[in-house]
Amino acid sequence: MTYSYYMLGDHLRAQNYLEQALQSSPTSRRFNATQYLFDLRTTSLFILTRSHWFAGNLDRAARDAERTIEEAERSDHPIALCRALILTMPFYFWIDDLQQVERNLSGLELTAEKYSLAPFRAVAVGLRGWHLVRVGQTMEGVRHLRDSLEKLRILRYELLVTDFISELAGSLAKQNQRAEALALVDGSIAAQLAAKRPLHLPALFLTKGLVFLSGESSESASAQECLEEAMTLAGQQSALSFELRAGLALARLWIDRGQIRRARDLIAPIYDRFTEGLATPDLIRAKRMLEQTRAPARQAGRGAA
Repeated sequence: MTYSYYMLGDHLRAQNYLEQALQSSPTSRRFNATQYLFDLRTTSLFILTRSHWFAGNLDRAARDAERTIEEAERSDHPIALCRALILTMPFYFWIDDLQQVERNLSGLELTAEKYSLAPFRAVAVGLRGWHLVRVGQTMEGVRHLRDSLEKLRILRYELLVTDFISELAGSLAKQNQRAEALALVDGSIAAQLAAKRPLHLPALFLTKGLVFLSGESSESASAQECLEEAMTLAGQQSALSFELRAGLALARLWIDRGQIRRARDLIAPIYDRFTEGLATPDLIRAKRMLEQTRAPARQAGRGAA
């Protein structure tokens, strides 16, 4: 039931159930690979990590991500460890902690190779591509992402596929390959809708909006429509982190049009809802944007009066 709440984007309810389950779950037992495909406690921890991340509880997400990996390491089983490393890594990408990404990714690559875990090796290729893109090696990163998605398709393994599609689409758009980028995102959106899995829709519409803004000629009207849809979907899921990131992109679009008061009025109430994670990149950008738009917004208000 908890996993269903999470996949449906009901993060507040998922967190309540997960925290109750973890309180009654022992931390010292060994992983039993003959009984479970994956360790239920480790699974609960990384779902809680991701749910706190989506909901904007970024300090709690960081704490739970660390605990997820520590407990998976103590389980002394490669499947539990690989899953923990894989499913916490997108959070570290989100907060731009590339040093932690590199440490965890190296551990994943070594473990998956040592135990010949083909699905996890395929996911590691995609994560390596994601990392390469983030450190400026875009062409090599795109190659890794394509390779990973093809391997995962053959293996019929969906772990992080949506994340990889989003990263690949964003990279392609920046290289003026918008048609392919949009085809990737639209295909993933259609698959999520067909499967009735709304969890990833805010991220996909955010990516689609950024695709329209990338490249030599942006399409601001289409971008605005997608970013507004991303914010609406994120709001329905209480996914505050995605609401802010989409809002920041939309606010920047409005600032470029001279709609400074409108941009400030969009970001201020979202920023005010955060109570933690204030030193993470999106929150820093939001604070800076609010500071930079304070004086122009006042001047616009006086002019209107």
